[in-house]
Amino acid sequence: HEQVLLAQSAPLLDIHKKKCGTLIVFNDITKLKEFELQRKEFVANVSHELRTPLTAIQGLSETLIEFPDLPQDKRAYFIDVIHTHSIRLESIIENLLTLSKIEKETEIDEINLVEESITLALSNAIFLCKDKALKRNIDIILNNSEEITFKHNSSLIEQAIINLLNNAIKYSNGNSEIKITVLKLEHEIKISVEDKGSGIPEEHLSRLFERFYRVDKARSRQLGGTGLGLSIVKHIALAHKGTVTVNSKINKGSIFSLILPLER
Repeated sequence: HEQVLLAQSAPLLDIHKKKCGTLIVFNDITKLKEFELQRKEFVANVSHELRTPLTAIQGLSETLIEFPDLPQDKRAYFIDVIHTHSIRLESIIENLLTLSKIEKETEIDEINLVEESITLALSNAIFLCKDKALKRNIDIILNNSEEITFKHNSSLIEQAIINLLNNAIKYSNGNSEIKITVLKLEHEIKISVEDKGSGIPEEHLSRLFERFYRVDKARSRQLGGTGLGLSIVKHIALAHKGTVTVNSKINKGSIFSLILPLER
């Protein structure tokens, strides 16, 4: 791991004001440089992600304006593509705003936590993802044998589960199943979402929760991904003083686990 140091020097003078040495102070600015690099990467990624749909919208709309006599089928196709890219643009902006809101509320410790059952967040998330799963003949199975109550923000946990389910649905094989398992451990609750997809190569696992990081960029965009869903899950976990983990095996599937403390 490379360390970055900032060196500052000043002359040392004796009682006769003559230079007798040099004082050198080293400051470790490794973290600062890492943050700066992350900021630059984030700005570059946002610019790229926003430019892609904007370029398509601009190009196709200009074509429609310049050629008003285009055949109806071509016009309809162009309008459909513009609509698709505008939805994608909206999704990216909404996800960025969600991330910003969660980060801000976490920093000032303003996340609203209520002592209640996890059942509501689970059932709402499954209900909202069911149609998408059915279109690919995927069953969502909930393994939750007990009522688990703990302090959490139900809407945020619901959002995290939705993001994990959407991710599992996108990358699962059709005619398969997704299992949600909820376990109450000694000091924490573990919510796992398991799919039967193609799995994720090991070299990608450590970066999966970074903003805009994609294992397969072309496939992710084709499936409608913004590259922000898992990052939102990570920040929701952090807002609850928890973590999110992933285990994956090629051609067998992946298990994403949201681990949250029972006591705060």
